[in-house]
Amino acid sequence: MISVFHRSHAFCSPGEETRQFIIKRKARPFETVMSLFLNHFTFNSTDKQDGSGLSRIGATGIFTGLIIGTLAVQIYRICVKRGWSIKMPNSVPKGATDSFTSLIPGFMIAFVVLIIDAVLIICNTDIFNLLYVPFSFVSGLVDTWWGVLIIVFLIHGLWFFGIHGATIITSFTSAFVLANMASNVAGGFHVYAGEFNNAFTTIGGSGATLGAVLYMAFMSKSHQLRELGKVAVVPGIFNINEPLLFGLPIVYNIDLVIPFVLAPMTSSMVGYFAIATHFVPKNYCPTTMADTGWSERFYRNAKLARRSCNDSRRSCRRSNLVPVHPWL
Repeated sequence: MISVFHRSHAFCSPGEETRQFIIKRKARPFETVMSLFLNHFTFNSTDKQDGSGLSRIGATGIFTGLIIGTLAVQIYRICVKRGWSIKMPNSVPKGATDSFTSLIPGFMIAFVVLIIDAVLIICNTDIFNLLYVPFSFVSGLVDTWWGVLIIVFLIHGLWFFGIHGATIITSFTSAFVLANMASNVAGGFHVYAGEFNNAFTTIGGSGATLGAVLYMAFMSKSHQLRELGKVAVVPGIFNINEPLLFGLPIVYNIDLVIPFVLAPMTSSMVGYFAIATHFVPKNYCPTTMADTGWSERFYRNAKLARRSCNDSRRSCRRSNLVPVHPWL
């Protein structure tokens, strides 16, 4: 359901172009969000009475929420752009007029959703079963070592252009990561799940810049870089490295983008194969089960991501030190 609200951001965001569109067309973004919320429950309906249908509002329903959110926002946008709304006389107060503006777009959204739902019922299926095959296929690709490499490369490649790569890429991968984490909790085994990136990949923030921060703070001959490193040490411990991204800078810096991309790719592969080959024991690796938060200290993140096994401690410490080498 959260994904349904997130998908409406494309229409409800406070950008100038969107704001002018809303003012000109008298659009009602809040009503759009409510339409998404209600129609998501239409697709989530089930005839089962044992409560098993509740699983569809968890990780399984995220991908459906993305589809419904995109569909509903586009239908609403088309209706408003074409002026499909109830026209009221000028004597009617503005508040009452605005309340009628979204009736036809809301009806169109509900009508399209009901038609799709009816077709699926006639075919003796539902949208979850329909999306299961491509969803499981893509989920399998994400959980491979080269899939992880591609994800890490895209995240940090976008940062070179000043784009928050983690926000962009994780909006697509979060559904698969959460589904894998739910599967692991139920007894499955997926490497790329939960807080894998924060525990093994982004040590010190995007680009695993902790090594660069340590070098700048204690070994740099440049007074400017040394002072910047001292400022960035404490935020870097909590995976916040904007002082380096924009102060060094790393953005649009072709010389620094190479270690910025290679360091997290290297550490992610160390973490991936340590788990996949059971060098980190399977029963003691809640990295694939826990969501500890990206701002957790890098050494605590790895500790919380695996219980209390000596082998897993050593492996996590080694993976935490790997990204230091490309920068040094």
